[in-house]
Amino acid sequence: MAFNSSFILRVASGFILGPITLAAIFYGGFAFQAFIAIAFGISVKEWVRMARKGEHFIRDSIIGVIYMALCYAAFLKLRLDLDQGLYLTIALMLGVWSSDIAA
Repeated sequence: MAFNSSFILRVASGFILGPITLAAIFYGGFAFQAFIAIAFGISVKEWVRMARKGEHFIRDSIIGVIYMALCYAAFLKLRLDLDQGLYLTIALMLGVWSSDIAA
């Protein structure tokens, strides 16, 4: 069974980014805020790159960035504002990761 380079890159990035993500969630505070800021910046860059290929670049870019900002803000609020934020955030991530792996 041959693996293509895209699959190997995804697996390698998962092994690298998984522990970094969990560490940022665990430590919270500035570490988590910086992690979210970096992830948001990368997401916006990728979204705008993909939106350029469509017919409605400006509309799609604005809607996508607003949607991502709301999602990242909710994730940040979940981790930082609630008494059980650490446990709820880890539960959310485990749910997302396990459903993604099972798919």
